[in-house]
Amino acid sequence: MSIRSTRVVVVASALAVAALVLAGCAPEPTPSSSAAAPPEAASPTPSASSAEPSLADVDRISLSVSAFTLYAGETQVAALSTDDATIDTTIDALTEALGAPETETLAEDDPAQCAQANITYSWGEALRIVDYTAADPDFDTATIRLLAATVPSASGAAVRLEGVGGNAVGDDIATLIEDTPPSDKEGFEVDGVATNTIILERDDRIEDPSGGVWGLAAVADGSIVSVIGAPMFVNSAADC
Repeated sequence: MSIRSTRVVVVASALAVAALVLAGCAPEPTPSSSAAAPPEAASPTPSASSAEPSLADVDRISLSVSAFTLYAGETQVAALSTDDATIDTTIDALTEALGAPETETLAEDDPAQCAQANITYSWGEALRIVDYTAADPDFDTATIRLLAATVPSASGAAVRLEGVGGNAVGDDIATLIEDTPPSDKEGFEVDGVATNTIILERDDRIEDPSGGVWGLAAVADGSIVSVIGAPMFVNSAADC
């Protein structure tokens, strides 16, 4: 082999080594953006419909012998006692649901038949609560009257007013009057117009020495409910 041929081989070998060295020093490729890990998904924000209903959402109020139960649809929003020594909490909650009531005060020196000093809270001609606490702190039951089937809410929507069992002012309760035992109802007739009072729910906390029955009652003109209230009585010797 000639000297020139040997030099060509040596040069070729050197170039091959250099190529291998350069290949080993080449930087690793950077991952493309399409290969990057996806960002974490944001936590879903609860929708307004998933929130618990409040007093502003109330659309039905049921009265028992001892409490108002407030509902939004089928969800119970609150149970407000009517037999606390003070009913300020109940009035405050009803105000939030129905708006501010009209108030009227009967002072101790303002005589009235079958009445003592009280504060009357009225929501239109639909709902009335009479608080006698000012006259007698031991009188621990407010007098409640439902006078219409609905009352406007604070936002103006109709709120149904009913007694336990679902009866409301304006309902025909002829069957209920017939089925109620004599001990729990009474009636009278004036000028050919019959008035019937029936107990919808007994209040066993009230003892009547004359044998009357007290509780949540419905008063009907004939068989059409005109008033639902508590406490009320039938077959009692009480004057007022």
